[in-house]
Amino acid sequence: MLERTTNTFDLAGRQIAETNPRGFITTTVYDANGWGAATIDALSNRTSFAYDNVGQEIAVQDALGNIITTIYSAQRQPLVTINPLGLRTTITYDALGRKLTETNPLGELTTTIYDAVGNVLTTINPLGNRTSNTYDVINQQISQEDAEGNTSETIYDLAGNVITSVNANDDRTSFVYNAANYKMAQIDAKDHRTTYGYDPDGLLTSIENPLGEITSMSYDIASRKKAQVDPLGRITSYTYNSNGQEIGRQYSDSTRVTMSYDANGNRIQLQDTTGDTNYAYDALDRTESVTNPDSQTVTYSYDAVSNRTLMVDPDAGQFTYSYDNLYRVETIQNPEGDSTSFVYDDANRPITKYLANGCWASFTYDAAGQVTNLFHLKSDNNVFSAFTYTYDKTGNRTQVVEDTGDRVTWTYDDTYQLTREHRSGTDAYNVTYTYDPVGNRLTSDDGTTITTYVYDEANRTKTTDDGTVVTTYSFDAAGNQRTVEDSDGVTTYTWDLNNQNTGVEKPNGDLFTFTYNGDMVRVQSEDPNGTTKFIYDEQNVLLETDDLDATQVVYTLNPREFGNLISRYDVVAADSDIYHYDALGSTVALTDSSEVETDTYVYYAFGKIKSSSGTTDQPYQWVGQIGYYAEPELDRYHIRRRDFGPGSGRFLSQDPVRDDKQNLYRYVKNNVVNESDPSGLYDEAGHFYTTYIVAIIVGYSADDAFKLAYYSQLPDEVGEHEAVPNVLDIPRIETKKAVGEIESVANPSRLSKTKQQALREEQFAYNVIEIIHSLHGGGPKDVRIRKEKLKKLIIDSKREQRKIWEVGYIIHAFGDAYAHTFVSNNQETRVKQPLSEKDSPRHAFSAPLGHLNTGPINTSDYGHAPDIIPYDIENYVKYVNALAEALAKRRGGRVPENKIKLFLDKVRSTLKISYDGGKSARSGMRSIAWNDYGYKDQKLKFYDPEGASKRLESILPTPTYEQVEGLVSDLVSAIYARDNQKILERTFKGVGDNVFEGPSLLDLFKDQFRKK
Repeated sequence: MLERTTNTFDLAGRQIAETNPRGFITTTVYDANGWGAATIDALSNRTSFAYDNVGQEIAVQDALGNIITTIYSAQRQPLVTINPLGLRTTITYDALGRKLTETNPLGELTTTIYDAVGNVLTTINPLGNRTSNTYDVINQQISQEDAEGNTSETIYDLAGNVITSVNANDDRTSFVYNAANYKMAQIDAKDHRTTYGYDPDGLLTSIENPLGEITSMSYDIASRKKAQVDPLGRITSYTYNSNGQEIGRQYSDSTRVTMSYDANGNRIQLQDTTGDTNYAYDALDRTESVTNPDSQTVTYSYDAVSNRTLMVDPDAGQFTYSYDNLYRVETIQNPEGDSTSFVYDDANRPITKYLANGCWASFTYDAAGQVTNLFHLKSDNNVFSAFTYTYDKTGNRTQVVEDTGDRVTWTYDDTYQLTREHRSGTDAYNVTYTYDPVGNRLTSDDGTTITTYVYDEANRTKTTDDGTVVTTYSFDAAGNQRTVEDSDGVTTYTWDLNNQNTGVEKPNGDLFTFTYNGDMVRVQSEDPNGTTKFIYDEQNVLLETDDLDATQVVYTLNPREFGNLISRYDVVAADSDIYHYDALGSTVALTDSSEVETDTYVYYAFGKIKSSSGTTDQPYQWVGQIGYYAEPELDRYHIRRRDFGPGSGRFLSQDPVRDDKQNLYRYVKNNVVNESDPSGLYDEAGHFYTTYIVAIIVGYSADDAFKLAYYSQLPDEVGEHEAVPNVLDIPRIETKKAVGEIESVANPSRLSKTKQQALREEQFAYNVIEIIHSLHGGGPKDVRIRKEKLKKLIIDSKREQRKIWEVGYIIHAFGDAYAHTFVSNNQETRVKQPLSEKDSPRHAFSAPLGHLNTGPINTSDYGHAPDIIPYDIENYVKYVNALAEALAKRRGGRVPENKIKLFLDKVRSTLKISYDGGKSARSGMRSIAWNDYGYKDQKLKFYDPEGASKRLESILPTPTYEQVEGLVSDLVSAIYARDNQKILERTFKGVGDNVFEGPSLLDLFKDQFRKK
């Protein structure tokens, strides 16, 4: 149980101090108007705020003195944001307050076109490329045409379930649902069926693949996953503490992983078969040190706004970092004294990188932010490697011309799978590829040899035939490659219970073994040449040591989760190698300390080396910038969670994060020229990703941030009028009627068979829709009160010892209190006009029919601004700032305003290029979460919020019918106090009456008040 947070109030009842469970204090200072003038964190870092005469925040000064200012229109719309460098981002609006254009500091313009009800019809990026959407009569998106003219379609049943998705190649994926709208089967484009089973509480209990191999799950009384049995019969069991945090994982081979946490929920120890890993945190819950089982410690220091300023490795080597006023890395200096520096353009893109040996790189971009020129030069400005790129209208690279004059062209099918790569010059090649409807490679033809590939029903390779040698493959029932037999003999693979490759034995008897810690991170490898141990900085290898823990190699990287790798220092040779990359991040050259080009690399698109020069033994080659680790003896790349074969273009094991992808072995959807997968797992903007990122920014541990995000997303994972079914369609992972029966309100046919049960379901569904999704109706005053009270509930939740799922559900309601509003005096129109909170008075939609009319019920549902951010981005900005304040105060911390601003800048710059509905919003936010806020590490351990079958990975407790009912009752009492009956009656007048049989919503709420 977490300890209590203590709050202190002044005579006016304002909170002026909060002491967190670890004893650290955050204070708040107010101005004469009662507005928060400053927050002072536990380390005395001060953030100050300035307001205009109507209370709009016009300036924020962080603890380093950096100032962000905002200029508003007469209608109180944010028109201009000025960052600490004086650079401006401007926005224009239409007559309904919808954002029409956004212009970045470089003058690059993005435009959005809407229909009469606010559906996004067309988005136009700064290059003039258009993406268009079409909708049915109930505003479900039924097709999307991209800028190249390729169209995808979605087909729904009468209940709003996605029953068929059709891609631009006309490949169809179908879905089957039961009467409760749980997804029972998925049929891929080759007619292979995956089926799902559930217990009476609606929890996923089994997944059966097309081969009949079954994974089963069971749950404890709190609906947390208690055990999982894989198709090999191997059992993994889980235990939790009272806060729902995983504290133990027991495997069927008797090995065990345990975790322990401090009073604030930070993980302080991980115990596994490799030993104990210990973690320490500073007063702001930032990681201060990590000590591995070999007693090797990496320590961290930060500036006043939580930028990392110092890292000390186990050998006392110091890495120092400096930043500009936008928190962008300016310089990195490693223990050898080598310094790397960066220069950025006004759109936050790196334009120059100065390396320690005198070499430098120059980047230029088009208006869409795509790299068009990448030059590598020596200190005398002579170019030694250069790339000039051409793109299609959707952003796929179609050609590159190198400094040698060599030209590579790429061709794609209509779903952007690579179908041809052609290179001219010394290393010329011409290779074509064909695929089956689920993305398995059928043939590769290099002009000399045609190789054919055969697969089983689960997309596992059975044979490859190059016309000379037939190679056969076998897999275990868990989907791991077990043997490969070719003309050289049989290669055998072994796997642990997490489906990680622990050993490879080659036909000549050479043995390779691999060891992983409890976080599923590889910490040691052994091969015929010896042992290598790995020490990490986040997800990046920082040091390589030998079996005696003597450091062999030191890597210098940007301080981010996945890279970027800058250089390596060979301790034995006492020499440095500097890396130079192409636009994908593949190493094209190494230079030494004297600028001599020692090594070069040329690749095929799927990572196989075409030619190379030099003798440097180093593993970061194809996509090496973000950590792809080459293992040429095994003809593969280790990509953190999985291993990838460049010859076959596939992973050797299936993706543990199951979603709606049809093929668990396919790599980046075969779009290898443009995409990468730094975790080995690839493929929701709003509730999930927003909650996760904001929680990370204000100081929550990654585990706690994930849990808050998980539960803030859960209420949207069921009712198709609430979720984004064609992408999310997370089968109803809540128990009983906790959220699942939301659907019954909008779809009477989906009610249970007995009238008594149907009535209770309807009543409960009304409660959930009205409260959890903030669809109470009401005017501006009601909306304001709702937001204030939900915010206070979040702040007080730790003091009141609310469970983590309750906090997540309250966060969901808080987000929807912003999203489910419109600017109009006539609620009956149900037409949402997306203006920011302070632009015009906002009214709230009511349920159920008002909710259904807030926008399309699919990926372009702009009625859900925290989910589909671009369609009401200024309202979303207000929500993010309010959520940050609430979560910070909940844990006794402060809001790092500039970090929140930087995040929002990332949102704008990432999503502005292609506002093509929820798809771009989710992919853009996913990119931000993965690249900048560490989400992928969590994804490995839990589940992916995108896709269908992620229940397999869900191990968090799920609230029961009664628990959610109790929370709803609490929220009713908190938001609508007894003395607010008039507000309540005005808000809910007529809502729910005469829609279905049963009591009106107002009667239902009055009954709840009587019970109170």
